[in-house]
Amino acid sequence: MYQVPVDELRTTSRAAIGISLEEAADILDQAQHRPLLPTELTEFIGAINTPDFEKIKAAVLDCSASIRARKYGRSVTTLSPVEVTNRCASNCDFCGWRADNTQMGRLTIDEEIVDIQARYLLEKGIEDIELVGGDDIRFVRDALPVLLRRLRSLVPPTSSRQLLFCTMALTEAQYQTLAACGADGMIMWQETYDEAVYNQHISRGPKAYGIDDDFRIVKNGNGFLFRLQSQDRAGRAGLNLSVGAMLGLNRDVAFDVLATVHHARYLCTTYAP
Repeated sequence: MYQVPVDELRTTSRAAIGISLEEAADILDQAQHRPLLPTELTEFIGAINTPDFEKIKAAVLDCSASIRARKYGRSVTTLSPVEVTNRCASNCDFCGWRADNTQMGRLTIDEEIVDIQARYLLEKGIEDIELVGGDDIRFVRDALPVLLRRLRSLVPPTSSRQLLFCTMALTEAQYQTLAACGADGMIMWQETYDEAVYNQHISRGPKAYGIDDDFRIVKNGNGFLFRLQSQDRAGRAGLNLSVGAMLGLNRDVAFDVLATVHHARYLCTTYAP
């Protein structure tokens, strides 16, 4: 199960002092044939504060476009979320959907409307559909399995399209249930890989403490670790995985970039393909 190598990444992130245009060009030339090292990633992050930043940024974009074209051609995969509910059991102080926001009107759309919206998006050429329910426990427990089964006929398992969901972190058994109902993959944002910052901003609900197989919030549970290892549990359940951080929540942006890359590389190695 994944653990953030905090000391290693923090030491590397603090070395983000920048890079010259010539050094950047040399590293990018090597990057055509190998992954960037953590120290190199940090040097590019540090380049944001250097006079040559705009030129370095342009060189990075040119390099990434070249690698992308070589690996994937010019194809583009489109994904659209279907926001099913804005009800939430967690309290994140950066989010308008948080549980203690009593001024927000709460709404859950019914199965027929979800079906209409998904059909509309697919007819418009959207490849992947993402059902979004956040930390609405009732939605994830009761409605999401039904919606996945219902939409599976619109996105056949034999197609290249994917049926995805974005919810609170779940247990392995719960991920297995959603996979059996037709889900191809899960989308998960860690928000920040710094546990102290995470706990500072997330104070209540399943996101703060995690849940058990019966969707009960775990008393005194570690919500940060439960969310961090959600991809491991989903991977073991046979789902495709994603990673992401909300850059800016943690003032040490370099740390969260490095941790996101480190986490993604771990998942690629552990659960490939």
